[in-house]
Formats: sequence, C-alpha cells, structure tokens
Amino acid sequence: MEVINIFLAGSTKLVKERELIRSCANKLQADNCAKGRDIAINITTFENFSGAITDVKAQEQYDDYIHSEADFAMFVFDNHVGKISKHEFEVAYDAFCKNKRPSLYIYFQKAETYSSDYAEIRTLLEHTNNYFQEYEDIYHLSRMIETHLREMIEPRIEKIIIDTHKDKGYVTILSE
Repeated sequence: MEVINIFLAGSTKLVKERELIRSCANKLQADNCAKGRDIAINITTFENFSGAITDVKAQEQYDDYIHSEADFAMFVFDNHVGKISKHEFEVAYDAFCKNKRPSLYIYFQKAETYSSDYAEIRTLLEHTNNYFQEYEDIYHLSRMIETHLREMIEPRIEKIIIDTHKDKGYVTILSE
C-alpha cells in the first residue's frame, strides 16, 4: 500500500476548510481504490493527536510529525496567522529546505486587512520565489484542493502501476 501523509494546519476556527480538505482526500482515495490502486491518504491535524498529558509536549509531537513523517504540509490561513500555525509553518519550511520534504501547499483567504504574521509568511514566500494560493471562498478553495491533491498523488499512482506491472512481469511505458 502506498501511504501519503499530509499535515494540515491552520486556525482552529477554520473547521469548514479542514473538513473540506479531508473530504476531498477521502473522495480521491475512494476513486483510486475503486480503480484497484492501493493508496491511503492520511490527513493529520492537531485534532489527531492525543489530548492526554504526557512527558512530550503536544507541539513537539506535531513538529516531529511534520519533520519526519509528512510528505506534504498544507496550510490554510484566513487574514490572521496564529502563533502556533506560524511555528508549524516555520518547522515545515525548515524541514523542506533541509530535506526537500514535506512539500508545502499554502492557501490564503483573500481579505481586506491582514495581520503582520500573515504578511511575514507571504513576504518570505515571495522573496524565495515560492508560491501561495489565494482563495475567494470555500468553493474556490475546494477546486484548488482537488487539483493539488491530484498533483500530490499522481507520481505515486504511476509508481503503483509500474510496480504492479513489474510484479506481473509486464513492461510498462508511460507517455504523456
């Protein structure tokens, strides 16, 4: 089974946006399973980690997941970037710069005014010639998420097809 791990971050109040991303991932996974492709798309947010008090701080668990397990990190921001979301972005960006993973997808909701943390992240991305996406509303975000999730898993699907054919002794030629 090919497993794709995605860390999803953003404000706790962006519940609809997180649910939308989970729903798009579930649909894409179901579509691929229906075609006989053995893929699991794991979306992990702060909601997936235990709320129990342990000797390891919760934020350290998130940071470790982002740094060592996430293939992709998706950030959804409205006009404000909270302290924790900013920290998680910095962890993911640092991991990407050092290890070339996780790949980052950043979505900003268009707004009239923005916080200074929001501006810092946008400026960093612009100065490093990296991209972010702006979305108008939940429907616009939905279209972008579907496209980007497909981009994420296409290379994995090709690998599954090639590996399956190798196992069966076939020669596979992929062309565009």
